[in-house]
Amino acid sequence: MRSIGSGVLHTRPASLCVDDLGIYFDASRPSRLEEIINDEEGLSAPELLKEAGVVASLIRSGRLTKYYDPDPYIERLRQSLQVKKTILVIGQVEDDASLLKGKASVASNYDLVKLARKENPNARVLFRPHPDYWSGIRKQIGKERGYKDLCHVVPPSVSLYELFSVSDHVYTITSLSGFEALIYGLKVTTLGAPFYSNWGGLTDDRVKLRRRNKGRSIEQLVAAAYLQYPVYIHPKSRRKCSFFDIAGYFIVEALKDNDYFSLSGNRLYCETLSFDKYLGLSFDLLARIERSDNYASLNEDDVKDLNESKLIFSEYPHLSHLLIKSANYDLLRLVTGCCLDNILSDVKSSALVDFRELSEFFYALSIALRNSNGRVLGGKIPNVIPYVEGKAVRGDNYFDFLKHYITCLSLNIQYDILGHAVKRLEQSLREYEGLELYLDSNRLEEQIRKIGRLNPSPDWLLQVSSIIRQGGPSRSERNHQKRQEILVMLLGCLKSALSNRYISFSDAYLNGMLTAIGAGDFESLKLSITNLLALFEIAGDTSDKGLSFNERSSLFVILSQRKKSIGGVS
Repeated sequence: MRSIGSGVLHTRPASLCVDDLGIYFDASRPSRLEEIINDEEGLSAPELLKEAGVVASLIRSGRLTKYYDPDPYIERLRQSLQVKKTILVIGQVEDDASLLKGKASVASNYDLVKLARKENPNARVLFRPHPDYWSGIRKQIGKERGYKDLCHVVPPSVSLYELFSVSDHVYTITSLSGFEALIYGLKVTTLGAPFYSNWGGLTDDRVKLRRRNKGRSIEQLVAAAYLQYPVYIHPKSRRKCSFFDIAGYFIVEALKDNDYFSLSGNRLYCETLSFDKYLGLSFDLLARIERSDNYASLNEDDVKDLNESKLIFSEYPHLSHLLIKSANYDLLRLVTGCCLDNILSDVKSSALVDFRELSEFFYALSIALRNSNGRVLGGKIPNVIPYVEGKAVRGDNYFDFLKHYITCLSLNIQYDILGHAVKRLEQSLREYEGLELYLDSNRLEEQIRKIGRLNPSPDWLLQVSSIIRQGGPSRSERNHQKRQEILVMLLGCLKSALSNRYISFSDAYLNGMLTAIGAGDFESLKLSITNLLALFEIAGDTSDKGLSFNERSSLFVILSQRKKSIGGVS
């Protein structure tokens, strides 16, 4: 299971195959997956086979695929009144590595369709092209005309499982969809050597591999391909996780925007409900909300087990979304507080800080705060800055994390910690300005590593100043003066960063304009514009290289996007 959405769209993968022998789609040599399947002892444990049976059942019930369709049960196929044997031909990208390395015995999708028609002259033949061809992302290789004389061409908008439900037999070269059809219970003919072929008659194999000569069950192939071979990475926390964690994430993602109290009529929900103990906290919470049959009706006992969970980092975006949509704001406070306690514990005890993970969490928290109808968390967000500075880091997302963290503090009206974060920025800028350039290179590198992470760019400071200026929830705001003091402090950082980076005489006016934007000071903005235009008139030349327009294009993009908020000044 790779992603919701196609890989060609550069969607982040939820699973990876790391192979030290070969790779699963290269039939010219053994792969680690092939070795796992060949290992009789490794695939004979009763607990593993039982788990693989659950995986196969969940794949069928949740209609899980490599590229998951978030509306998997919608019916788009026009059913024929005439009952016929139906052959499904699954197309592939013809220059894809899985065909080039898969010992294909046919040269193209067209040849595959011709063979299926020749061997089944009286059947209905359905051909589903690869989605990349249909969308035009890839150019079809081989014959582009003539399909209509051989088959019905089905668009990729029709899900594979809908096609499986009306098909008797699948033809493919090496497609993973052939394995999904096998799990579904269909007869599968392979015209290449995919990893699931040549295992004792499970598939009709037109290409033979002598090194695969052992009989295997569907459960054994599922155990190898879904439980033992891939590495699963949670899309939110980016931590290693399990097949069931990803399955739960995909299914909740598909269900989260439905009417929770009408889910009894949703087929995906009904078909997967019996797997609730496997699908994680978010699916379990969704089921509890659906059973509660009313908004804001859950109590603390309904989520007491969340306090014990170590997956709450990755589950929080879904948990908070479900609780807000069902108006369970008291439980949102409880769950958020539990997660924040876990975060503080982690950053205190760990020698390695993952800013990508922290950034994802605080982004989700900022969304929750914006959508919780002004119900702030009552000072629960801890001060994590002292515990993340000076530690080894994973990822380069420090400023993403800090922006979302400051956003959360601003929305939650925690001015003491917000002020501390801004003061630390102010201090870091002074430290950065005071670097002693005569230091030997080793000491200089050490100094840069120490404080360079806290050297914010002007455009970042401009974004954050705008966040703070917007204020917290109006129904909860208690100290406008304190917020203004913090904003003034941050604008000092912005002015200092601009002055350090852009130092010519005319730059001073542009720096003034950008500082005025951050402050929302429209009169000062107009004055800076007037002074700059006057300078151009006096100089008679607007080509001053000191203006550095190209370097600061992102800053002026921000200006243009906020035209309305700055009184129409353009």
